[in-house]
Amino acid sequence: MSRRKKSLDTLEALLKATNTKVEFNIVEDLESLVNTYGVIKSRDFKKKLNAILEKYKTSELTAVRNTVLNESIKGNMQAVRMYAEYFKPTEIVAEDDGLVAALNKASKDVFTNNG
Repeated sequence: MSRRKKSLDTLEALLKATNTKVEFNIVEDLESLVNTYGVIKSRDFKKKLNAILEKYKTSELTAVRNTVLNESIKGNMQAVRMYAEYFKPTEIVAEDDGLVAALNKASKDVFTNNG
């Protein structure tokens, strides 16, 4: 067994043992900032921003995530599976911004109003 594979096996065992799952969704975190901008006091906004920065900069899981991600990029399939299991969101929520409904209505209007 190669040293790299053994390291990934050890890392996977540790992740399973701690039952740790952290969501690393930068888009979701930034959207939460956008949604609170102007609603909360600037001091609270700055605290929230700093908390998000701290999450991505200093978390031990961030270092682990980056290592597993780099191995995944190199094509290590064990790392790909580990990344998908521990660091990908469990569900994807699509927000309806009304664009599809507006386009459908506009297309119906074009074809039903002949001039």
